Amino acid sequence: MVRREDCLAHGAVKALWKVCPHGGRSTLLNPCVERATPSLHYDLAKYMDSSAPRKLKKRKHGGQISAMWYLALKAGLSGILIAAISEVAKRYPGIGALIASLPLVSVMGMIWLWHDRPDAANMAAHAEATFWFVLPSLPMFLLLPMLMRHGVGFWVALVTGCALTIALYTGMTWLGPRFGLRL
Repeated sequence: MVRREDCLAHGAVKALWKVCPHGGRSTLLNPCVERATPSLHYDLAKYMDSSAPRKLKKRKHGGQISAMWYLALKAGLSGILIAAISEVAKRYPGIGALIASLPLVSVMGMIWLWHDRPDAANMAAHAEATFWFVLPSLPMFLLLPMLMRHGVGFWVALVTGCALTIALYTGMTWLGPRFGLRL
């Protein structure tokens, strides 16, 4: 793994390296290729367990800009989904509840996760943990209507339901590993 100090010593101020978790290959993040010297290319290729120097790709825009657009895209699509569910629920509460009960957010999260890190073991662990964390969130959907039917205001009922969910999440994270669950 190339350390930041190694890159600074060779003049590539913004070159940051990491070892890829699947396959052991190294990838360059946000390279400052304009300042890279041939010796830097050779040294970095040597660190990447490659016998031949590799050409580093020049990026027109920095990696941080494209990462920001990617984050904005994910946030925008997720927000559109939530807004669409609330609009449908205004007119048709049952259909809105059906759409909200679908694991759309979880599926979108898995798609984003797979795009960012296509690792089968990581995805399997994520999906399994999601299943176990859905269970403690379910009682809130019974407590909220029960409290509201007994005259408790919406905000108080919602906060009470969220507090119950947090308590159950805490219990799940404490008890789960004792029963062999990897959360």
